[in-house]
Amino acid sequence: MKSKLLFLVAVVAVSLSSCKTDDVVNPPVNQAKVDSLVSGVGYATDVYYSLKNGVVKTAPRAEWDLAFATISKSVSILINSGSKDSLFVWKSGAIADFAKAAALDNNKNLATSFDSLSWYNHSAFEQNLSPTNPYDQGWGIYNGTTHDVAGDSVYILKLADGTYKKIAIISRNATTFAFKFKIANLAANAATDTVTITPASYPTKNFIYYAVATKTVIDREPDKTTWDFVFTKYDSKLAGNPLVSGILTNEGVSSVKLVGADSTKVYTATTFTKKVSNIGFDWKHFNGSSYDIVNPYYFVHGVDGNYYQLKFTAFKYATGVTLFTVKKLN
Repeated sequence: MKSKLLFLVAVVAVSLSSCKTDDVVNPPVNQAKVDSLVSGVGYATDVYYSLKNGVVKTAPRAEWDLAFATISKSVSILINSGSKDSLFVWKSGAIADFAKAAALDNNKNLATSFDSLSWYNHSAFEQNLSPTNPYDQGWGIYNGTTHDVAGDSVYILKLADGTYKKIAIISRNATTFAFKFKIANLAANAATDTVTITPASYPTKNFIYYAVATKTVIDREPDKTTWDFVFTKYDSKLAGNPLVSGILTNEGVSSVKLVGADSTKVYTATTFTKKVSNIGFDWKHFNGSSYDIVNPYYFVHGVDGNYYQLKFTAFKYATGVTLFTVKKLN
């Protein structure tokens, strides 16, 4: 009899312990969960976060230079502006003149715009397009018969270490979705590498990445169905100080910034936007010695279909730590 009682006590204790753990990870509706993002000194780490499950993955930001869209209908190619990579159009010729490119001859710095409603629009390599040509994709021209995109432009890529490269996107195949590009040192007739990236091999990711210095394809994103936003460093295109540290929401995730009296509204009475940088960086403000939280409240419609309240409580810039609470609303 005594042994049976001890067994029952043990079972009850384990059950209570399990419930407590589940409640911390997935708190009940309207119960806030305290959490944090640790990006580190200089915000050198990208942190992918799920409102339901917490931190999903961390990855060093400086490990990549180019990122290629994995979906069939996108020709987006990002650059790592958050690590100070820069991209320029070489103005002295078309793709046929690639071997001749030997010196800087460029226009303004091109950068991906995260003010759009999708990661798959307005990437750095798409900025150089003609608004009067509906087939112009920036780096190349869409063929209405084959549905391939053929490259027509030469770019100058400045890496974070100050190295210059010339690069041209040769094509994107409509059947395999493969991107092909060539890259070389910025010198006449420099030895050229031709690289093929097959994003279709990574169907659970938004982008697949490439490191120029090591000539390596990098699979760094978590599954696109598992995260709601990433804390990162990106080019805000603000004059004077374009690089900011902040939050970019995942493809398909929508959010609302609540300002002043709006913070008393319920999520069903607000208008959500899929703007990638809607949460962004301006929930915090540098006062000269530390950061104040100035716009703490956001509603987010997550990848899991649920609605959450996100409330920032502190930003410790010296250590790259963001403190906040998450509350499930439905």
